[in-house]
Amino acid sequence: MEFTFNMDFSVISILLSVMIWGIIILLIRRVYVAQPEGERPKVIKLIIVFLVGLFSFSIDLPFSGEILKVSILPLGVWVLYWILKRRNRWGNYRKYAWIGFFSNFLFLASVLLTIWLTDLIYPEDELETYISDVSNAELMVSHPTGDQASLDTESLKSSIQSFQLADTDVIEWYHDSEDWDIETNEPKEEDEKFPYLLINTENQQKLQYLIYIESDGKGLLVTTKDQQYYFRSDEAEFLLKGEDES
Repeated sequence: MEFTFNMDFSVISILLSVMIWGIIILLIRRVYVAQPEGERPKVIKLIIVFLVGLFSFSIDLPFSGEILKVSILPLGVWVLYWILKRRNRWGNYRKYAWIGFFSNFLFLASVLLTIWLTDLIYPEDELETYISDVSNAELMVSHPTGDQASLDTESLKSSIQSFQLADTDVIEWYHDSEDWDIETNEPKEEDEKFPYLLINTENQQKLQYLIYIESDGKGLLVTTKDQQYYFRSDEAEFLLKGEDES
């Protein structure tokens, strides 16, 4: 089957996949019913022809951070033609083979629609996409330079909407954390910019994210499987320094 996409499963993708398979089944049924009874293939053979028809030569196209395989040449259809033509059975199976090939484009359309709807419903530039429920949230000190602190979940909940996506300078952060002491020729113990980890939160897509808290409690670094997003709010006051959460 010549289509791939590197996305986490979601309700949107599942619903669209079910819809596409429903369309395919309806197309196959329509062709099957329209055939004279004596020319109708056995269901198992029909399914095999459809699946072989899916195979094709494809090209990779980058789109919205994903790599899509777009079918170009119907290799499966050609193989079926070569085999069935010799047995004078091509006419009975031809439409099923082509339904298989063109189904690749239906699946591709569902992927594109999934990406569009996901971006529309779950905008990547809003913190609410990654944190929707903090009722069970906890704070973890993830770096030895982090001070003892506790988490005010009510304050965090009320400040989520105040966070805005901000520019990040990852290279500068990296160099700041890798300073060396010239005299001892050893790395300096620099304060980690994000010494805390926010755990046990819920999000709208039910996916797994790593959420780091900036040392001043005003910034959040959300790490997904593909990239990072830095959110900042000068109004945030949920990080209570000097207090142990336990």
